[in-house]
Order: sequence, then structure tokens, then C-alpha cells
Amino acid sequence: MTSFERIFIVVALLSISAASDANADSLQTGGFTASYTTTELLGEAASRLESVISPDEPITWEVYVPPGYRPDSPAGLLVYISPVASGALPRKWDRVMDEHNLIWISANR
Repeated sequence: MTSFERIFIVVALLSISAASDANADSLQTGGFTASYTTTELLGEAASRLESVISPDEPITWEVYVPPGYRPDSPAGLLVYISPVASGALPRKWDRVMDEHNLIWISANR
């Protein structure tokens, strides 16, 4: 499997997770680390990805949701693929994300 295919799978999993979290009763804002296994995200379908990632291995990514985010005012989404192991939001970027109503998501590792 190529690096591109692995990245695609990670982005797809992040999208699924973001969609499921959007339906939660309370929305977390600010910066935080999200962590799920492929089994938690995909259920039995996770076994199809077993050659790429163990169904029980946690996938973590960094998320930043602007404090003023409201579900009735859609935000933009910036999916960042980091060249280093951390997907952390760079220093001072939180102000830009707030100003432009953007959500940051970047996989770790």
C-alpha cells in the first residue's frame, strides 16, 4: 500500500469520526486530541483494513474547533497532513482559525 493510500484511509476515517461527533449533544471547542480505533469508527468493517492498521490500534489526531463555533453557522475545514509526527496546530494559528471560522484536523504519526 502506498503512502497516498494510507493518507487517504486516515482522512476518510477522520471524516467519518467528525460526522459522528457532529451529532453529539455537546460540542467540544478549542484544541484537543481525538482518539479512536478503526473498530470504534467502522465496526466490523475495520477488519477490511487489517493489512494497513490493526483494528484495535488507536488513531489520534489533533483537532481545533473555534470557541464561537455554532452548528447553524457552518465552519470551513482545514485538513492538514503534517510532515512531522505531530499534527498539532502551529503556534498562533488559533487566532486565524477563530477569525475565519475554520476547524483544524491533522493526524498524528
